[in-house]
Amino acid sequence: MSGGDEGSRVADSIDDLTEAELERWRAATHAAPAFYRPAFLRAYERAPLAPTDAFHYLLLPDAVLPAYLQGTEDAAGDVSGLGLPARPHDRILLTHVTHCYDTVLPAATPLERAVPAACRALAELAARQGARWFAFLDVDASGALARRLAAEGFTPVPMETRYRLDLSPYRDLDDLIARHPRRSYAGRWLRRIRARDDVETTVLRPPFGDGRVAEAVELCRRTTARHGTPGYYPEQLHAFVREAGEDVRVVETRIGGRLATAVICLLDAERFHLWAGGTDECLSGQGISRYALLVSSVLGPALACGARWLEAGRGNAGVKEHFRMEPVPLAGFVGTL
Repeated sequence: MSGGDEGSRVADSIDDLTEAELERWRAATHAAPAFYRPAFLRAYERAPLAPTDAFHYLLLPDAVLPAYLQGTEDAAGDVSGLGLPARPHDRILLTHVTHCYDTVLPAATPLERAVPAACRALAELAARQGARWFAFLDVDASGALARRLAAEGFTPVPMETRYRLDLSPYRDLDDLIARHPRRSYAGRWLRRIRARDDVETTVLRPPFGDGRVAEAVELCRRTTARHGTPGYYPEQLHAFVREAGEDVRVVETRIGGRLATAVICLLDAERFHLWAGGTDECLSGQGISRYALLVSSVLGPALACGARWLEAGRGNAGVKEHFRMEPVPLAGFVGTL
């Protein structure tokens, strides 16, 4: 399918991109979050984690971006919480899925040029698909993309804050632990976990062929269900993890041989993403904080792979701030046709 601007194209599957277009996509998204890697996009297309009517991949003269046509109801309330006057069959075209918490516009030119062209292309595609809206969700509210979208006339809608930790001050996990005061929340838990001899953390890498990864994925699903959003990680999460390529790690922690926490992590050029996590009820009565154990399990692998940032996603603000994580307020920007 061709777009409106000369030199632009819209593909309806990541596999429809030519080898030259795929190389262009990789080059444009090299510094972007892991959510823009072809492997992530292909996995989401083959095993979508939310009901999706159509998948699109826009190749514009100065930028590339995915776009997803879906309804306005979603498991976590990211779309339904925007306050749109939606009817049951209304559709919205999103520039990324709600499982992405760091929406960007991978562009080869300054955003003041790329953003207007991207908005025109999205509006045209949304109109052809019969959508009422198109939207950039989960944009860093203080970043350059947010400023350019506001300059285009979009009004920011506050969304749930995400958190990240700058890893550059630390040489390794021992250094990170040493820099947290013993009486602080994080320092106390990090030392307590390190002192136990029944805690074992393992990093699983693809190809994922055994039952351990399935057990970890199921723990993530049970945890979201326990917290009131059972549809956020549907059964397809198993297939998604298997499809998502070499940039996925599954970090599991066992206490006395029993799976206690599991984290599905994504890697990109400078980030280690704590993307999906789960904790087991066995931690009750163990004298250990579930979330402290989950966070501590990924700190070592993130430092070991040389990541600049640990991206810890949205929610759980109190515990993340105890670990000195930086809040990144997010905003959505919705265009009406």
